[in-house]
Amino acid sequence: MLCITRSVELGEVALYLNKKVKVDSNIRRIQSFFADYEFNYMQLAILLISFIPQTKYRICIDRTNWMFGSKDINVFALTIYYNGTSIPIMFEMLEKKGNTNQQERIDLLSRFIDIFGHKCIRSIVADREFIGEKWFYFLIENKIKFHIRIPKSHYIEFKNQKKRGDELLNIYGKCFLKNIKIKGFTLNIAMDFSKNKNGEDDPLLVLTNTKNERTLEVYKERW
Repeated sequence: MLCITRSVELGEVALYLNKKVKVDSNIRRIQSFFADYEFNYMQLAILLISFIPQTKYRICIDRTNWMFGSKDINVFALTIYYNGTSIPIMFEMLEKKGNTNQQERIDLLSRFIDIFGHKCIRSIVADREFIGEKWFYFLIENKIKFHIRIPKSHYIEFKNQKKRGDELLNIYGKCFLKNIKIKGFTLNIAMDFSKNKNGEDDPLLVLTNTKNERTLEVYKERW
């Protein structure tokens, strides 16, 4: 019916549903269907991913928060980067304002892994919100590669010196440093200056558990 009417307006769809009964009866029938129907989002995820002609996926996780009247709409999404865009595969409606916590990230990614396995994950790309020791441990323990931006205020140990991320960037400039230590983990970091919305220099510090020196290019795919 939707294909015929090219509309999701109930009154339009009801005209074609069953021409032997009144339009109002068809509208009530449609409303009753949606009132009782529970959508299976896992099946939708399987359907969507089947359209992506890849066997390894670059996963981006992100969150968006906006207001609908006085209600907060806070969506935490897992998407797959493909051909210049991100395709939403799974999401979680957060019953709160603000950032996700580490367990919420683990739970969403675990749902993906339960269906598709972890071997199909090429790597995970995420912004500064998605950090934390428990979260990093989960990714490393499950052998999931990641490229995750960190705040410039985080302290990093390199060559027996401990400095803030922005201080390290000022010393070494754009580079890829191996075997840095942060929060008890030995990882690598790619660094450069990006521009913020005001056109000012903004330190871009991306942690990775890979040896991929193109980490900054990979990270920018989430933009």
